[in-house]
Amino acid sequence: MPSDRSPRDIAVLGAGVAGLTVALELLKLGERVSIIDSRIGAGASNVAAGMLAPASEANFGETILTEMMLEASIYWEPFHLGLEEISKLSVDYRTSGTLVVAADQGDMADLERSASYLTGVGMDVRELRRSEVRDVEPLLGSDLAGVFKVVGDHQVHNRHLIAALTRAFQNLGGNWINGLVENIAERENGIELRLSIEQSDLNSAHVPSGATTKDPLYFDSCLIASGAWSATICDLIGAESVSRNLMPVKGQILRIRAEQHYGPPEHVIRGSVNGRHVYLVPRLDGEVVVGATMEEVGFDSGQRIGAISDMLEDATRLVPSVREAEFRESSVGFRPGTSDNLPVLGRLTTRIWAHFGHFRHGILLSPLTARYTAAAIVGHEVPPWFVSCSPERFATGVNEG
Repeated sequence: MPSDRSPRDIAVLGAGVAGLTVALELLKLGERVSIIDSRIGAGASNVAAGMLAPASEANFGETILTEMMLEASIYWEPFHLGLEEISKLSVDYRTSGTLVVAADQGDMADLERSASYLTGVGMDVRELRRSEVRDVEPLLGSDLAGVFKVVGDHQVHNRHLIAALTRAFQNLGGNWINGLVENIAERENGIELRLSIEQSDLNSAHVPSGATTKDPLYFDSCLIASGAWSATICDLIGAESVSRNLMPVKGQILRIRAEQHYGPPEHVIRGSVNGRHVYLVPRLDGEVVVGATMEEVGFDSGQRIGAISDMLEDATRLVPSVREAEFRESSVGFRPGTSDNLPVLGRLTTRIWAHFGHFRHGILLSPLTARYTAAAIVGHEVPPWFVSCSPERFATGVNEG
């Protein structure tokens, strides 16, 4: 709810899901918000699969992250309803659940250990009998070692989500400046940003009349939400303890169109084939997203034929009808990873805030973390897990155990 005080001018650096969600929350709280980026939704958000998977994405020992993912999954229900009301656009939120599949007995042993862990933290995970598998998901291969159903995992169409967030941002009066940050200076009374701004975009609402591409812009505060590129901006403000704990994690991802006779699977399918992980995410329009590699190779955007071949081979092993599908797209994104797999949330300096580092969980976590990042900026209370994600943990060396 907006407060009685005068609204502040806040710059959000980044127009992916992390930036758009926090910008929307700040607008709801009565602030004036400008998003600064050269393109909307052009990074990892554009190539993401859109899985909302607190269960099948949970890992041993990541207790804080698991808590966050479970809370974020619950929050997605009211979030998407509110977003669709503001934007008048659907995000294709689906609650059909996930099937986690093992191709052979070695993969099955790993899957059973994971299922035991997930059950222990209260998630609804159940092994399907062989007689059930065909009824639950007819397209699965007939010679798989085992199948577990995860009820609490959902999905959303990532590109429809970006469109809805963009429309909602516009409908609530947000401002977009087409440019990239070249320098940040924190002054006594605000933030000075120097940008590379396209000349055609100098009529943006926050850009003063008569400004040139060399003139600085001024804001009361700014928030870094630049995904895998956030480290570069952290270096501009001297936050090396944060930037050295960030890294881009490359992911190659495929989009295919299910063959008309068979159609797409009914569920999200995640599997392990000879120790390699693969997932298939079906869309309502017949598209199936297949992914994804995890490569720590910097910002190398090259697409490896071997990785594409492995993904298609593994997907076909789990769902044989993939062999008949139409190939539509191969793309690369860079997940914003951190050294402890937790996002970076909260105050970086007096007037500069962080909302980045969500790694594989950006679509799932961003609505919830945006809600509390905006709350922190206006002085509201935040939960303990938010404090655990503070940038200060890198300066003190305290990481998740």
